Amino acid sequence: MEYPFSVVAVDVGGTKIACAVVRYENADAAPIILSKRSIPTDAQQGGEVVLARILDLVDDVRAEALSHGETIVGVGVATAGRVDVDTGNIAFANEIMPGWSGQPLGDALRERFECPSAVLGDVQSHALGEARWGAARGAQTAVVMAPGTGLGGGIICHGKIVRGKHGFAGEIGSTMNTLDAFDGNLESVAAGSGITLLPALAVPQERKRDGVVYLPCIKPEPRRTIGLVYRPGSPLRSRYEHLAEAIRGTMDGHFDKALKQAV
Repeated sequence: MEYPFSVVAVDVGGTKIACAVVRYENADAAPIILSKRSIPTDAQQGGEVVLARILDLVDDVRAEALSHGETIVGVGVATAGRVDVDTGNIAFANEIMPGWSGQPLGDALRERFECPSAVLGDVQSHALGEARWGAARGAQTAVVMAPGTGLGGGIICHGKIVRGKHGFAGEIGSTMNTLDAFDGNLESVAAGSGITLLPALAVPQERKRDGVVYLPCIKPEPRRTIGLVYRPGSPLRSRYEHLAEAIRGTMDGHFDKALKQAV
């Protein structure tokens, strides 16, 4: 492929759909965002509506780029939900994206735009971006966890994304939570949508150090605890309490070291 060239990049989340034209000047230069737009996902209207919104947005952004003389060689989509590794269609999505399961995203992109199209899980895409151009650049291995409307994860090993047999590797949101709450998955209580719904469970003891509040997990277990920091008076305190309990027991670590780095 000859440089420079451009692609249309799309990020499909439970709240918004973001779309950009990205130019690659050469193999070693970081990509340049030429233009970008975003629209609400309107996920509650169902998967067919979301698919149509994606295709129309890509169509508009691509047409505008072509009118300015850009060479668009393909479309890349990072999406919420589990992606079929062979087709790029949506194999599964939870209630955050109702009706998104089974939507023929990959097929629709190829049919509509008649150009190479790639579809990957959103956090797997995030992990690849960090490994190629971001915080994990130069590292052989990396793990990315991304709490948003949902809770996803991505694993980089030897510079490549680990997709697993069915393409679902790294999905930390599908691991068990320790609250015996909602559907039992960590995502249902630790992602933004779950935190806002989770009722107050308890008010743990807090400790202040250097003007920062340390909020330990409720009922911490030896060597199975994690803490959170927030500024006194933060309106997000109650949500941090829920998040601390939700992820208790899923990660090892020592808070003192993390606190020292944070302050």
